[in-house]
Amino acid sequence: MDITILFKACVKTVRTTNKNLDLKDAKTENKFAYLNVINYLSTITMIEAEKEQIDTEAQKIINLCTNNISVYREELLRNIKSKQLEEHYTNVLTSLEREYQDQLSPEEIQMFESENNIFIMKLNSLSDEVKHMESKVVHIAELQELFTQKVLQQERYRENINNSS
Repeated sequence: MDITILFKACVKTVRTTNKNLDLKDAKTENKFAYLNVINYLSTITMIEAEKEQIDTEAQKIINLCTNNISVYREELLRNIKSKQLEEHYTNVLTSLEREYQDQLSPEEIQMFESENNIFIMKLNSLSDEVKHMESKVVHIAELQELFTQKVLQQERYRENINNSS
């Protein structure tokens, strides 16, 4: 009785974990395209529809996990005979729910916001540096074009002088 419920829960967990790992791999492979952090330096870009599909699939997995945990909780609590076993399973299920619901403490939220602000400042600084370098490259190209024009002009003057002599 209890073994069957545990086995079913283990199978569901393995299936869900495999889906979660597939999503994690896809997210890792495409994170720069997803975030569009350095689109002017990268040839890999992701359209909004692709981003939306990833978000939708992630939400489906989270909902599936949450639903499976709820079903598992109901099945377990119906068949438990010992108070200690009930407390153990309740704690395990609560821990699982927290994992898939992304409940963050205020300290964690503040830490993420702080990291996010630092990341944004670094990206802005990098973007400013790139724009500055772009303007220098454009200026160099303009100077090179002017230099080429002056060389050609001098060549014409030299030819004129040679022809007049």
